[in-house]
Amino acid sequence: LYQSQRLVPSGRDYLCSWGFSWVPFFFMLAGLVLTHARLSSSKQPDSAAGFVAKRAATIYPLYSAGLAAALLLRVGQGRQLPEWYELAAQSFLVQSWHPALPERTVQVHCWFLSALLAFWLAFGPACRLLERTVTSLERACALLLLCSSLPWLAVAFPACLGGDPEWYRAHRTGASGTSLDLAVAFLKFHPLCYLHVFVYGMCLARTRQLALAADAARGESGSAPLRRLVAAAASHGASVGLTGLLLLFSLPALRPVGFKLSARLSVLLPLQGLLLFGLCTSHAAPASALPPDPLARLCSRAPDRSLGEVAYAQYVMHMLVIAAWPTPRLGLVDLALFFLLLLPLSYLCARLITRPAAQLWVRLSG
Repeated sequence: LYQSQRLVPSGRDYLCSWGFSWVPFFFMLAGLVLTHARLSSSKQPDSAAGFVAKRAATIYPLYSAGLAAALLLRVGQGRQLPEWYELAAQSFLVQSWHPALPERTVQVHCWFLSALLAFWLAFGPACRLLERTVTSLERACALLLLCSSLPWLAVAFPACLGGDPEWYRAHRTGASGTSLDLAVAFLKFHPLCYLHVFVYGMCLARTRQLALAADAARGESGSAPLRRLVAAAASHGASVGLTGLLLLFSLPALRPVGFKLSARLSVLLPLQGLLLFGLCTSHAAPASALPPDPLARLCSRAPDRSLGEVAYAQYVMHMLVIAAWPTPRLGLVDLALFFLLLLPLSYLCARLITRPAAQLWVRLSG
């Protein structure tokens, strides 16, 4: 709502302006969850095609329904439809793979799913490589440090060349006529520019596994200071990470250079990684190996897993509700009505589209 400039201005505008910075967090979360599941499973991994198909079965039906609804809404509002090749790219979830496409498609925010598809395709080989090469806490922390440093290149290169650190501001949404436009769109949307974030999440899962193994071995593997550092991150990381992020989002003086691009490319990885690592240790085994963060203990009382289905439906549908909303600005009353419409709609989409599609995939795949 804030990014689409539909909210009535208020004192919360600066905090809301950081909403975009959470998109990479979900790439990191996906890398962690998928890698944890793979490392914890004794089953034979799915083939690359089977792995992608299983996940596409849960996201594509609702995604395609949202795309169709968005096109119908555009027709009803008399707005221009996308070109055929733009629609074709969206239909196959590859719109983020070419910089001229993402900002000109309907359901623009679904570029995230397009990038996620690329990571799914690469996950099998990447996970095997991670297991073979990251065999100690030292190597895991070195990889985390490398991934954390990569986003700063977007700041360092312009500075070294004596240029403006906010050079990207010359770009206008949807423009693709200049090399600068294409460069900005590439950095904002292309899967390659978020690969380090996905790998960071994978490495967090591997770090967690290695830390638990070191604990079970009674500290016989890895250096003692590093083990204590990882244990501290597990015990207090969520609270420290969230506190740091809230301070950053509240105090303009802490804003990183070129934040609209650097934060999108995840200069916030260390803080977001601490938050996620602290949260994911609440169910660690063996018991007490990694004492859970207080925030993780609070969040461990999670609602039913169906909340995830509803959250995905809300992600797909919210831009449709925004586009169809009758008033140009939303005050507090409109905001309450907005969520009173969006949340039941998301629940119905999850129950009537996402869940039946997943059940159908289970039956067809055996």
